[in-house]
Amino acid sequence: MKRILVLLALALLGAEGYRVHRSEARHDEEVARLRADLDELRALTGESHQLAALPAALARPAMVAAVPTATAPASGAPAGEGPEAQPIPTIEESVATLVATYEAQSADPTWSRASETSIQGAVSAILPPRSELRSLSCRASMCRMETRHSDQATADRFDDLAAMGTEMIWRGGMYFRHEVAADGSVTTVTYLAREGTSLPI
Repeated sequence: MKRILVLLALALLGAEGYRVHRSEARHDEEVARLRADLDELRALTGESHQLAALPAALARPAMVAAVPTATAPASGAPAGEGPEAQPIPTIEESVATLVATYEAQSADPTWSRASETSIQGAVSAILPPRSELRSLSCRASMCRMETRHSDQATADRFDDLAAMGTEMIWRGGMYFRHEVAADGSVTTVTYLAREGTSLPI
């Protein structure tokens, strides 16, 4: 009788162990299946995120430098004929305006004489060897100076010294124009604006 009870107990324990083993196996299978579903979901989510970001990337404007464009007049007139359409002057036209403005001025006795003295002294201090100050004249609000240099490099160096640094010759606006001769020498014509005014260019 005891032997039968022992066998019965062992059978029950075996069955329980089998059930536990099957339960653990099912648990492992369920976990594996959930992990597979999760990986698939992550993959789908990543693709959706990339696809959602694509239109935004395509819609992002390119960084392009803005170039002014002519706009047609509101009245419907052809471009260039509206009241707001004003052609940009060429360099030659701007220089011609500058020269004409200077020549139309008369001298301001007090300011002109003092400015000529100041400019002449400042130019003498920075004038390169073999360069010379050929002319200098100040009028009501502008001065015109002409210097001659042996070559382009010397003329450029003079311009830099005259307009920048501690030895600059003038505190107002300045405009330099070079005229190159056949022998390579350079004549620099410089216009200087009276302090508090600007050059018409």
